[in-house]
Amino acid sequence: MANSPEPFRQKAADMKQRGRLTDNDVKNVHLQEYVVGVNAYPHYFRSILDDEVEFLGVDKRYESAIDALGKIPASEQLQLDINPTYTIVGNILLTLRESLLPELLEMGDRVVAASTEIAAPGIVGPFCLETVVTDDLQIYTFEISARIVGGTNVGIGTLPYAYLQYGETMWMGKRIAREARRAIQHARLEDVAY
Repeated sequence: MANSPEPFRQKAADMKQRGRLTDNDVKNVHLQEYVVGVNAYPHYFRSILDDEVEFLGVDKRYESAIDALGKIPASEQLQLDINPTYTIVGNILLTLRESLLPELLEMGDRVVAASTEIAAPGIVGPFCLETVVTDDLQIYTFEISARIVGGTNVGIGTLPYAYLQYGETMWMGKRIAREARRAIQHARLEDVAY
């Protein structure tokens, strides 16, 4: 983390000296703005058969050093000289404020629409948005994972949004199997698996 170019240069030089970065790494670095808020990872399923985007659940990732640092007083953190890591060690299921749900539903629809424009038929099946929700309830997406993510396993049988959609327990593996079975029944397997 750096709040201006000079701290970035100092940290990059230190990491190069310790053998963690090369000159080429620094030259090709991608900078991201750090948005203060809660990370939330909504899970979606895009059904080609039903032509809809389903919102199945949300998780939060528990990350090694960065989540542990909050337990150490700030004055002691400065003495430790720790470079925080974001290694995911687990996932926690979330139920979000209802006021956030309309925007999250629209975000899933917009991602599918954009992916279809880029490369039809677009995203098929599971995907996740990696977001930060600020204290004024703004949602910022910083990554799209067009795949099954680890957090979808957290709520096996307990995802509240999936239950509202189906009226039964549902999780990503079961949802994928259901889509595949229906595709086979309707001779449309090539539409969902390629």
